[in-house]
Amino acid sequence: MSGVGIFAVTLVFFAALAALIVLILRSLFSQWRRFRLHLSTAIILMFATGGLMWANTIPHGATITAWDPTSQDYYQAPIVQYGWPFEAHTQYPVFKGQTEGFQQINPLAILNIGVAFGILYLVWHICEWQIQRSGKKLLDAMAGAETVKLSTDEIMAHTRDG
Repeated sequence: MSGVGIFAVTLVFFAALAALIVLILRSLFSQWRRFRLHLSTAIILMFATGGLMWANTIPHGATITAWDPTSQDYYQAPIVQYGWPFEAHTQYPVFKGQTEGFQQINPLAILNIGVAFGILYLVWHICEWQIQRSGKKLLDAMAGAETVKLSTDEIMAHTRDG
């Protein structure tokens, strides 16, 4: 599989991952009438997903010691590995005495999915927490010295009316 093919597969994978995250978050917060995701959070999540895609599609070079059956000697062969934080895919070269190289999918690739979920969840949580925190400061400033405790629906109604 070429580098472009791996990139395309990874792109589709992370797009499906982002959609799955939205569905999971929506089901977790089903007590809300609708799942709220601010546009700024969505943009930051897109950049975070792009960074994860980039980290997973950058080839990491390494060498392995291979056996040459014709000369009965060892030699160094380059391999290309993809994946972050664990190598998920390895491309081996055509070794001496073979007609084509081969590829190997590492079972640790499933951990890359878990790390991606964790990072994207953390980014979402921090962004929404920051937005909620700045909204509370704005309400406190609008109310003056008195503390106002409003529900989310009251805040939304207040912003629509005023």
